[in-house]
Amino acid sequence: KGKCLLAGESLCAAMQGPHATFDAVKGTCLCREGYTTDLGKQLCVRGSPSACSSRYGTGWTFDGTQCTCRAGHVRLNGTCTAGTDATCREVLGNNATVGPLGCTCK
Repeated sequence: KGKCLLAGESLCAAMQGPHATFDAVKGTCLCREGYTTDLGKQLCVRGSPSACSSRYGTGWTFDGTQCTCRAGHVRLNGTCTAGTDATCREVLGNNATVGPLGCTCK
């Protein structure tokens, strides 16, 4: 069976590698700025557009801090999908439209 360990930097590093840090407010391990988790092992790897698209799908990119939707895409049900008025209405209701920065209200 496993061991009970005190949460903190050393536990996060053991679980997700040397680029992981402990967020005491959220009570969880996060990747340090400039890193994101890889697809299989949940290790923190240097962030890049290819790392984000491999992990989450083609609509994703890396903004220097975290994986986020590419330009022209909107987040819908945990994925980034091509931004259209129809997808924006699905997320925000009938008065939504797509704009240069994503979904907005009319």
